[in-house]
Amino acid sequence: MIASEDNKEVLRSLLLPVESLLTAYPAVQLTSTTHFYIQRGQAVLIPHAPTQGYVKLISSDRNFIGIGVILSDGRVAPKRLIKH
Repeated sequence: MIASEDNKEVLRSLLLPVESLLTAYPAVQLTSTTHFYIQRGQAVLIPHAPTQGYVKLISSDRNFIGIGVILSDGRVAPKRLIKH
């Protein structure tokens, strides 16, 4: 079946955001500085972050950017990032 432009818009409107799959993970809000380092693969210290497990990484402009993991020293390390 070939989708028309109208059908594509209807289908697109039914899609959920990627982060809707991660409701069990706590969100960690990044600053512009911590976002810079996370995007380069470096672990960062985030005040008041959870002490273990996986987290949703949220940019300073409130966009989902990926999944992080809490390291044993309390820093947040990127696990999987989404390129926007």
